Amino acid sequence: GGTMTGIITNISVDGTIKLDGNYPTGSNNVALGNTALDSVQATGNHNVAIGDAALTANTTGDNNVAVGRNSGAAITTGSYNVLSGALSGDALTEGNSNVAIGDEALSADTLGSTSIAIGRRTLKLQNFTSATSGYNVAVGHGAGAAILTATNNTLIGGLAGDAITTGGSNIALGVNALGGNSTGTDNVAVGVTALKVATGSNNTAVGDGAGSLITSGAKNSILGRFNGNQGGLDLRTSSNNIVLSDGDGNPRIVVNSSGNVLVGTTTAYGTTGTTINQAGLVYSSASGDRAGQFDRTTSDGEIVRFSKAGTTVGSIGTHTGDLGIKSTVNDKDIVFKGVDNNSEITALTLDMSSAGRANFNNDIGINDNRGIRFGSGDDSVIYNDGSNLYIKNATLNQDIIFQGNDDGSAITALTLDMSNGGFATFNKGIQLGGNLV
Repeated sequence: GGTMTGIITNISVDGTIKLDGNYPTGSNNVALGNTALDSVQATGNHNVAIGDAALTANTTGDNNVAVGRNSGAAITTGSYNVLSGALSGDALTEGNSNVAIGDEALSADTLGSTSIAIGRRTLKLQNFTSATSGYNVAVGHGAGAAILTATNNTLIGGLAGDAITTGGSNIALGVNALGGNSTGTDNVAVGVTALKVATGSNNTAVGDGAGSLITSGAKNSILGRFNGNQGGLDLRTSSNNIVLSDGDGNPRIVVNSSGNVLVGTTTAYGTTGTTINQAGLVYSSASGDRAGQFDRTTSDGEIVRFSKAGTTVGSIGTHTGDLGIKSTVNDKDIVFKGVDNNSEITALTLDMSSAGRANFNNDIGINDNRGIRFGSGDDSVIYNDGSNLYIKNATLNQDIIFQGNDDGSAITALTLDMSNGGFATFNKGIQLGGNLV
């Protein structure tokens, strides 16, 4: 076994233990180390000081735990601090409820409270010179090492947020995450080197290396490994963008600073992909056979519906397998418009108050040997073969009749009787060469 070279005599009936140095006067204290808990007074109770000069200045502070050389050495009235590591929390005087674990962790703060520093030199420079609840959490070697007076930061990972000085309300999770930010606020960086050199505020980046090249850009949201300048999209100094990227960092969906939604492209309009602008306009461009496709997998009906101010005015769909274009408002027409020599024209109107009557703005052109057919059984046709005009009735013995209006009265001017070899019956006389026949 070992050899004990001294005799433990400083054990009080009130539970106080003291090895080396002056015997403390408070109750239920434990002090192990030269000058450890040397200054404690009768009201300083339930403290544990282990190490040379640990809690050496504590007078009335309660429920402190300090383990390591000079840990908590300056605390006078501060309470509920847990400090472990050489020089951990060694400048604290009146701060309360801090946790500092690691060499020089939280080693400059004097009056700050409610911070957690775990790791060597975490929150090393933080120093509140007036009573302040810092609510900073730094876990990992050097995490938050440069913070001076910033508050409400959560930094987890080696060197996470290690450049922050006064920027508050940041969250960094991952090695070097948010490593370049000094004064920016309200950033969220999750992933190794996420937002590594960003200096702006209100950025959110989730993914390994997400936003790692963004510098002064602010108010951006990135999900995936897009680094801020990749796949033809440069957001290093841009703000108010949203990027959804894949595992290689390629941007797949982008909402740019103008509010346009870009799918499969990083440029609004003119390139392959789909753009939905902030006004709701959809622009789609494809390098293949078609830019868009709508597929109704159930029974016939609407495929695309058109509305104005919430009222449906028309639709495109299928009817017994056929394509149907429908005006859904009572007596509202379907109008075809265009531009003729820089002037807008109405080429065709389908009049729904007149059973769909077609009103053309100009002539109807029909190619040779193509005709206008009449009757549900194509009984008659008018066409031109390039040499002659034909008026043809194809139904057996069906006459061709010419009618008109004579001074307000309907008349039949001429009948060509097809049951009699085309015999012509005129309603009145025939004038030939100035002679009445």
